Amino acid sequence: MDARSEFGTPTGAGLVAALAAGQAEQYRLQSAEKEVLKETLTGTVAILIQILSAIQPLAFGRASRIRQYMCLLRAELQIADSWEFEAAAMLSQLGAISVDPSVLKKYYDGEDLSEVDRRHLLSHASIGRRLLQEVPRLQAVSQMIERQYQDWRNSSERDPESRLIAVGSQMLSAILEFDRLVGSGRSSADALAAMRREESEFHPDVLAALDRLQDTLAQQAILSSTPRPPLDTDQLIFRPLADQVLRSLRSQGSDSKAPHVTYDR
Repeated sequence: MDARSEFGTPTGAGLVAALAAGQAEQYRLQSAEKEVLKETLTGTVAILIQILSAIQPLAFGRASRIRQYMCLLRAELQIADSWEFEAAAMLSQLGAISVDPSVLKKYYDGEDLSEVDRRHLLSHASIGRRLLQEVPRLQAVSQMIERQYQDWRNSSERDPESRLIAVGSQMLSAILEFDRLVGSGRSSADALAAMRREESEFHPDVLAALDRLQDTLAQQAILSSTPRPPLDTDQLIFRPLADQVLRSLRSQGSDSKAPHVTYDR
């Protein structure tokens, strides 16, 4: 029989067993909480993607390609796998639900934009951050998205999270420009050549990695250019919700790149 103190609490072997049981229960509760959070996060991201696909199919198609490019680039740079990178790529165009589709098309086609249209287009990065910043665990993702058009030399790496955000936004910036150039009719080689001419806009390690991936990116671009099917039933269901979100954003109005990052090679 286990010894007990004068207060009736276990001592010796009984105390050890009680502590072990308590730790096991704490681990079970933490694991359950993580699973619930993961399911909630997955469901939230799925809804946001459905909203994007319902209201801006063009931007949704682009986000799908960017996600594929991000996976290739992360692996090439030998950066430890992080779900935030893939989430940032997939949700990078979420704020585009606020952009006039004709402006989006002109931008994707490589046409010149007026200053007003350009400001309107670039504002989608801030709107994307606003939509995501209150979602648990998506704060870093929202900041990557907000900084997708920022100069990589203006980013900060004060702590691990800041570095994560800096690296993610730098990869996103390069991938977005590559996708835009290829989408406007340029070959993969021509797109990368144009980016090298503006090399100060992109982190040199990211640009070098894209160069090494040139053949793979070219093949991926061909596969991604296959026309998408018409809106399916799920997308039609989410369209009313998408319209409500868009009206809310328009009524609120919109929100009026960095020290060198050493990539793990």
